[in-house]
Amino acid sequence: MDPALERLVTVMGRRIFFDIATCGCGSGCKYCYVKSSEIPQSLISIDDAMEIANNLIRLYSGKSMIISFCPNTEPFKSNSSKDIILSVIEKLSTHGFIFQISTKEVISDETLSRVNSMCSFPKQVFFNISIPMITESGHWEPKCSPVMQRFHNIQNISRHESLTSCLYIKPFLEETLKDRTKFFDLLKIYPPDYIVIGFEFADKSAVMPCTMLHNPETASQLSIKDLSKMGAFAKEMKDSFPQITNFSSVCNVNQCFSLQCEIQLNKYDELYCDGCLLCKGEV
Repeated sequence: MDPALERLVTVMGRRIFFDIATCGCGSGCKYCYVKSSEIPQSLISIDDAMEIANNLIRLYSGKSMIISFCPNTEPFKSNSSKDIILSVIEKLSTHGFIFQISTKEVISDETLSRVNSMCSFPKQVFFNISIPMITESGHWEPKCSPVMQRFHNIQNISRHESLTSCLYIKPFLEETLKDRTKFFDLLKIYPPDYIVIGFEFADKSAVMPCTMLHNPETASQLSIKDLSKMGAFAKEMKDSFPQITNFSSVCNVNQCFSLQCEIQLNKYDELYCDGCLLCKGEV
């Protein structure tokens, strides 16, 4: 495979990070680690995406690998980015891959229906609907879809049997704490299949060449300083939604398909794996 394309794919255990842009995201989130997150996407071609997909089939077909779109860009920022994602899913869906798509954009019902029709088994595609804050989203996420439209994604995904919704609260910020009551109220109206509380973005540049910290000063100002407050929020969420609240999106997939856990978050804090049947060895 072309070395330039190899930089867009990183394999970590069972997870394959698959990017579709060489630069830019277009969302401009002020807390993001991605280099040039505010500029328009420079997308790879569908032919390039197919070259990557064919290589993944050759290496990992039938191995229940998780394809994670996209660590450095917004998969549904434009029709062009959406078309690349759909083409890759269509190419790989019959080879046992499981897909995660993280987004802050509106997903049309036509797109959801198309993705659902491509699936080879139930829950093959996990949509991580990213909402780290509610009240101040317009300020910190200036070019993303409004928060309420993102919550409506959760409702729309529930109509499709092969798709799974996840409220993705990552990174966990001071603004997240301020919106505690609103999160709990909206979860009663728009219940997802899963909830993920991610504590903060990590600098993965050592293992993911295409990922670089974009603005660490801003991230530092936003990040939670008092970890006990973050832990209290997480415990309350876990107590209120015990079966669906996790601390990694990989946990959702592992639990859904009874796959062996590779990340073992309980080595950091027992809270992370509290109630997990995989951790207890009961699945």
